[in-house]
Amino acid sequence: MVMIDFTPLTDRFGDAGATAVVGAFIGLCFGLIAQRSRFCARSAVIEAVRGKPSQAVAVWLAALGAGVGLAALAANAGMISLEAIRLRAEPASLSGAIFGGLVFGVGMVLARGCASRQLILAASGNLRAWVTFGVFAIVALATMVGPLAPVRQALGALWMVGPQSNDIAAFAGADRIFVAVLGGVLVVGAVVTSVLHGAGRLAVAGGALIGATIVAAWILTSGLAGHTFDPTPVKSVAFTAPAGSLLSYLADWSSSALSFDIALIPGAFVGALVGAVAFGEFRLQWFASVAAAVRHVGGAALMGFGGVLAIGCTVGALSNAVLMITASWVALLAMAVGGGLTQWVIDTRGEVGVSPVGSTARKMMHEPARAA
Repeated sequence: MVMIDFTPLTDRFGDAGATAVVGAFIGLCFGLIAQRSRFCARSAVIEAVRGKPSQAVAVWLAALGAGVGLAALAANAGMISLEAIRLRAEPASLSGAIFGGLVFGVGMVLARGCASRQLILAASGNLRAWVTFGVFAIVALATMVGPLAPVRQALGALWMVGPQSNDIAAFAGADRIFVAVLGGVLVVGAVVTSVLHGAGRLAVAGGALIGATIVAAWILTSGLAGHTFDPTPVKSVAFTAPAGSLLSYLADWSSSALSFDIALIPGAFVGALVGAVAFGEFRLQWFASVAAAVRHVGGAALMGFGGVLAIGCTVGALSNAVLMITASWVALLAMAVGGGLTQWVIDTRGEVGVSPVGSTARKMMHEPARAA
């Protein structure tokens, strides 16, 4: 087992501060890479639905493949504390993964981007993404501990599975080397998609770095959990629970401790901001119409509720899926189905709230013609 010495970090910042530093670092890396690679689950779903896989699909395949492969190798080396991960140690809700995933997928398409994409766009000057992510965070918190919690609990309790059934690899009798090879196959699929369909040259590299960042978070929090005196959760990149946690912290920061979750979102925002400014992509944008604003807000609310019910947004589900957690694979599939069906309806019947390109609102806010 490879050990990382966190003593200098905990001595300087304390246990809680050290986890926040790690969260901010992981967030910074994720935000910068996601901004440059155009990492976007909605775009990948649209490409798949329209039968034109390109950059978004290549990025997602590379992220999933690199994450699965690297996580299997890291777990095999004892660098990830699998036994400390809640979804692997406790019963999980497949009904929550299905219903929550479907709802999140619908919201993702209506809001023109999943939760992580909204944060990246917000850092690039997209003011509508600020509104969308804010609504997402509020509804997520209301679903975790507020008035929507009973609905979440009732839906989540419909179909529960034990830890043994929540590990695809163990259930299938596959060892970690086989899983690592599977990850490699997915990366090859990303390369083939990139070559055959004209994806950007850096699509596969960007996706692979996203997967590597997710695994790095598992490794670093595993190391901290074994080093700190106070209990430290082992976790990776996600945006649903962290959004709610950050909102609670901002509302009552004096009585709340810093954590990985609280620091992750500001870190991702800064990383995306650096990428947008450095490459000249920062520009203010606003809603094209009132109908568009309603669509975004409604989509954000659906993502907030669905993300908590599914135990993660697209990125949170991806982070858990690289560890071969059954419920997270089900959630990812449900998100793709919900988003795909919604996009099909939009393609068939037209989209509400889209004004003609070159409208006064777009010109005033210097918004590019293509949708974010």
